[in-house]
Amino acid sequence: VASRDAVPRGCRRLGSGPAGPRMLEGALCIELASVLAGPSVGQFLGELGARVVKVESPVTRGDVTRTWKLANEGRDQDVTAYFSACNSGKESVVINMATDEGRDLIHALSRQADCVLASFKPGDAEKLGVDGATLTSLNDRLVYAQITGYGLDNPRLGYDAVVQAESGFQFMNGEPDSGPCKMPVALIDVITAHQVK
Repeated sequence: VASRDAVPRGCRRLGSGPAGPRMLEGALCIELASVLAGPSVGQFLGELGARVVKVESPVTRGDVTRTWKLANEGRDQDVTAYFSACNSGKESVVINMATDEGRDLIHALSRQADCVLASFKPGDAEKLGVDGATLTSLNDRLVYAQITGYGLDNPRLGYDAVVQAESGFQFMNGEPDSGPCKMPVALIDVITAHQVK
């Protein structure tokens, strides 16, 4: 009878000994996403060893969650808890994809990349020249993951609270006499991230 603490042959106990190579060690992921769903996937890939390069726009002053501060976060603090929760371990670059130079930089990165994570509203990636068809034509082994609320053929934006209401999650939440109630977490974004992973 083996001890409860025994580690099977060929395995190692988590948290013990040298970490060794991780599953995605050496892979390069370019993240063209913001807020929660896309960045959560990027962070997950980074935890598996991928080098994740997050592209942030100078127009929006980076991922908007950089400004989503809790009441106890100081005004001079440039990295918020929300941003940190799904962007740790990434490299961040500022590129204006609306310029020729910015588009060329994304194309150069994509030629070297293993995957691109994108979360543009339908049509925007094509306007910028960073859509799946364009980038995979530059690198035929590239995996392009596009997150949208309603698919590429529907122009509606996928806001978490709206999709919670449309899917019935708000109806299932709250008190018996409160009526539909928004979930206290961006549940649709979290579920979306898990599906992309």
